[in-house]
Amino acid sequence: MCRRDPTGSGEFVRNKMNLLKRLPPFDPKSGTLNVVIDTPKGCRSKFAYDMKRKAYVLKSVLPQGALFPFDFGSIPGRVADDGDPLDALVLMDEPAFCGCLIESRLVGVIEAEQSEDGKTERNDRLIAVAAKSPTHAEIW
Repeated sequence: MCRRDPTGSGEFVRNKMNLLKRLPPFDPKSGTLNVVIDTPKGCRSKFAYDMKRKAYVLKSVLPQGALFPFDFGSIPGRVADDGDPLDALVLMDEPAFCGCLIESRLVGVIEAEQSEDGKTERNDRLIAVAAKSPTHAEIW
């Protein structure tokens, strides 16, 4: 669902995106891991936040019949060794939406490598469980 800027000035959208940029990696009250969803579960489109444009942009589209099996996002304020935001895969009951903040519990990591133009670099993914997910409540 898209919301129109109630002021007509564009300030509503800018402040919302600035808030995402300023979030801490962990919630100070609950200690849960903050994950901002980039690509929702069940979606063919991969999105990423573009800091210059201050908006989510379409990065790629999976082939027909292929879907992202989980919600994918990033940890605010953290950068991985490859220079991209630190990636997280989030287990939860229903798909989120692009830009949604999910309070999560960190449960593991996938140690991965990615090759591009003959160069291989680490591209690890954190595995997290949505703190409010009844289906995954027993996973710690």
